[in-house]
Amino acid sequence: MKTPIYLDHHATTPVDPRVLAVWERTAREHFGNPSSSGHAFGWAASKLVELAREQVAALIGATAREILFTSGATEADNLAVLGVARAAAGRGRDGLVSTNLEHPAVKAPLAHLANHEGWRLTTVAADTDGIVSATDIAAAVDERTLLVSVIAAQNEIGTVQPVAEVGAVCRAAGAYFHVDAAQAAGRVDLDVGRDHLDLVALSGHKIYGPKGVGALFVRRRDPRVTLTPLLYGGGQERDLRPGTLNVPAIAAEFHMEGAPDDSQVMVADPGVDHGDEHAVVDPGTAHGQDAHGGHHDIAHTAHARARPKCGLLRPAAGPFSLITIRLDTFFRNDAMRSMVRRPSGERTVPLPQKSSFDENSSAMPR
Repeated sequence: MKTPIYLDHHATTPVDPRVLAVWERTAREHFGNPSSSGHAFGWAASKLVELAREQVAALIGATAREILFTSGATEADNLAVLGVARAAAGRGRDGLVSTNLEHPAVKAPLAHLANHEGWRLTTVAADTDGIVSATDIAAAVDERTLLVSVIAAQNEIGTVQPVAEVGAVCRAAGAYFHVDAAQAAGRVDLDVGRDHLDLVALSGHKIYGPKGVGALFVRRRDPRVTLTPLLYGGGQERDLRPGTLNVPAIAAEFHMEGAPDDSQVMVADPGVDHGDEHAVVDPGTAHGQDAHGGHHDIAHTAHARARPKCGLLRPAAGPFSLITIRLDTFFRNDAMRSMVRRPSGERTVPLPQKSSFDENSSAMPR
């Protein structure tokens, strides 16, 4: 039996082998929760997420602080449409403008707002070529319009809409501009600054990545877009999209050039003595031991306190549990000093700079 030729790439794309390789390596080696800020496993996962955030931002001319990770474009669209409307409810603007070309992920939340939350919805029809005119959008927008939503590339007929022209209309009217770019990202040149885009939904599986991962661009200034979250609890993604991040999918989808490089996540070679920058607690050991098997004086830790890092520790021989510890906290506890041991073959992870996007986050692992 011959295998049929797959031609439905608007529905989904096959996973690129390079993406799959990154997914597998990340799931196997960097399994920490990126919200676990107290040890190196969490730091490594967080570092991968932040690298991916930078790459998503570069794709559309945004900054990393403006990117939220989601489960896909459907969630991103819902958060954009419902989130911006609910945040602005009762403040004078009650109008929504969209087109008859939109994906159900946009149509449905818009209809919900119109039918159940008192919003005015105007739908602009496309012409016979499947294109919506920026002039028609301008005619539908008024001084009370809060949001205009236009799909960048239609998911069934493939027509590309004049988003830059529509963006100019929105900016002149003081309305937010939301674009569903699930079909356009990576194929159509989009720039959030040039095109005046305020909210952009992206999807992984439409561009040869895994299913279950997407992103939402949320403009931070000129104008700053405020959203009300759809979910609560956890604090991830600046409280706008709580829940443990899908690190393997995020890293794989937005790291197309190969598996995460050790130089990006890990900075030291195995077996090299780096001083007391990292530690592992061995409940059955009463003395410190250096990376080469010799003992060392744990009390001499001034440089460790000055450089608070922790190793991404590989399991050492012996039936004891491994606990990674932030040394700037650890060495204040005299009772713990005699329990420090450093196994050979360890690799170190730099303490990532705190994400500017998560600067006020209260994310908790779960």
